[in-house]
Amino acid sequence: MVALLFISLAGLGTIITASLFFYRWGVKSLALIVPLVMPGILLYRLSVEYFPALIAATAIGVLAGYSMREKKSFQFYLVSASLAVGVVLSANYYALKFGKGIDLMEESRTQFLEYISRAEIPEVKKLELRSSFDAAGVLIRALVPFSYYLNGLLFAAIGYAVSRFFLKLFADRDAGCGRGIEYFRLNDYLIYALIAGWLGVLLIDAVRIPWLHTISLNVALIFSVLYVIQAWGIAKFFIIKKGFSFTLIAAVCIAIVLFFNEALIFILVIMASIGAIDFWADFRKLESAGNSGEYH
Repeated sequence: MVALLFISLAGLGTIITASLFFYRWGVKSLALIVPLVMPGILLYRLSVEYFPALIAATAIGVLAGYSMREKKSFQFYLVSASLAVGVVLSANYYALKFGKGIDLMEESRTQFLEYISRAEIPEVKKLELRSSFDAAGVLIRALVPFSYYLNGLLFAAIGYAVSRFFLKLFADRDAGCGRGIEYFRLNDYLIYALIAGWLGVLLIDAVRIPWLHTISLNVALIFSVLYVIQAWGIAKFFIIKKGFSFTLIAAVCIAIVLFFNEALIFILVIMASIGAIDFWADFRKLESAGNSGEYH
């Protein structure tokens, strides 16, 4: 627990430092950032997860500093930072698995089983938990890239909020990205990636061609999440346009998700559908304003 807290604080410190350095000095700051990260290689000998996490935190900090320095859109920051984290962590997982024979998921399973065996619960409950974990193991392994991408999305959002707070405090009161999430709109052609992903999930035999089915599933889920974000951007756009408080409505939505989580999947499907339809409907009329597929 102490180690996890230490790593979390170290990650936040890395994000804040990298974002401050890059915001102040741009590309030149890499001459300071890289030497600060290099000693982290020693962590790789202690834990195969710590150093990739440090690299991911550095990427978030650099991209946050760059995006706010150059007034890039929040879409640019969120997509690039989450993908960077997802790629780094996924590459580390597969490199360890196929290069060194180290399966991080198997290690997690071992730790989970050890925790269950020590827990003061009935044996029947322990057996039920073991069975549930093993049953989900195949799907968990298949969704490694998607899981790491979701982690990247979460940490990118947290990293932006934290780095922006400290940039406003120590560097520039007006620090922040250019266009906010209300202008989040994927390029129209990316709808084909979403369609291809779900078609692959439905049509490809998971037993005969498991690797292609796994790729299709991860692509489908990642783009579904991006279109959910686009739907959230559409909602914020019209909430602001009507003069309502977006913070209050966001708090209400989060409360609904927390207390009525059985409806969460249904809500997410509806939001992903709205986000996907936006490529044709252009609810905010961004295409006519010359902002179609904005990513800058």
